[in-house]
Amino acid sequence: MKLSKKNIYIGIGLIASISAIVYIIKRKKDNQKIIQQIKDILDQKIKDPNTGGGQKVILKNEYDALPLGQYPIKYGEKNKRVYDIQRMLNKKYGTSIDLDGIYGNSTYDVLCDKVWSSWWSIGDCYELTKTSPTTKNPTGLIRRYIQQKDYDAIK
Repeated sequence: MKLSKKNIYIGIGLIASISAIVYIIKRKKDNQKIIQQIKDILDQKIKDPNTGGGQKVILKNEYDALPLGQYPIKYGEKNKRVYDIQRMLNKKYGTSIDLDGIYGNSTYDVLCDKVWSSWWSIGDCYELTKTSPTTKNPTGLIRRYIQQKDYDAIK
């Protein structure tokens, strides 16, 4: 059975037509999703992903006034290194941590979830403290300190 040129052209035309129809239908569905997202943003049902999540960001003069800070960074410290880590976490993992330079709950939670946690280990986010004869603190778990290696892992 020999195919004629006419049959080949009809086959190519049919494939091209079907491809064009599939493309138009897919494009229409994608556009409908985008239009629905815009409507949801306007109706304030969801946050606009381009606004930075509504997070707090300190001003340049406040940043300049922060101390540089040294590793290890303890929970509750406020310095430029924490600010830089927060900025990198937001950029790398798409989080919306407040850029305030404070190693607080939100920074700790993201570090624990994205940087420190592993599937084979429990307690990666905590450190064991020892009893200190001078402060008489009991042995227990504290929130993990931020180390230089954590900064390097995020970078």
